[in-house]
Order: sequence, then structure tokens, then C-alpha cells
Amino acid sequence: MLSCRGGLDKVQSALHDPQTRAQVLALRLAVLLHHARRPIDAPRIRLAVGKSIGFGLPKRWLAAHPLTAHLLGKELAEWSGAGYPIRPAGA
Repeated sequence: MLSCRGGLDKVQSALHDPQTRAQVLALRLAVLLHHARRPIDAPRIRLAVGKSIGFGLPKRWLAAHPLTAHLLGKELAEWSGAGYPIRPAGA
């Protein structure tokens, strides 16, 4: 799949469409959360995509999964660099 990992440059033009942006983000988050390729206790994810993107995971869950927290930080930076900063979503 073209946009599941790496930079967003290759799909930048498609990200202008909110529905496509939501789909790309959901795919990338699924890949990120499944990086170890083993079952995990999935956290409650808060995601809102509209004019802006809201995303949140429980802090306790992130503290228990430091590699995922690191990868998530890189992902948030990638989206911000593409012009779509992700803001914390409410609980």
C-alpha cells in the first residue's frame, strides 16, 4: 500500500480531500499500532478528522508502550510537516 509507512510526500496531493486524509491516517495508525506483529491490548483511541485532526491515546497506555509512543511522535511530526498538524482529542 502506497501510504501505509514512510513519508507523506507521495500522497500529499490526495490529502486535500478530508475523507482520503482520514483513510490514510487510519491506515497509518493501524500499521503503527501493529508494529510488533503480535496481539496487544488495544487502547481506546480518540480520532476526529474534519478541518483539523484530533487524536488521543490514554497516557497510561502510552507509558506502558514506549516504542509505540516514540513511533507515534514521529507520525505526528510527519503529519505536521505535511501541513496537517494533529491536535490532542478530548477524552
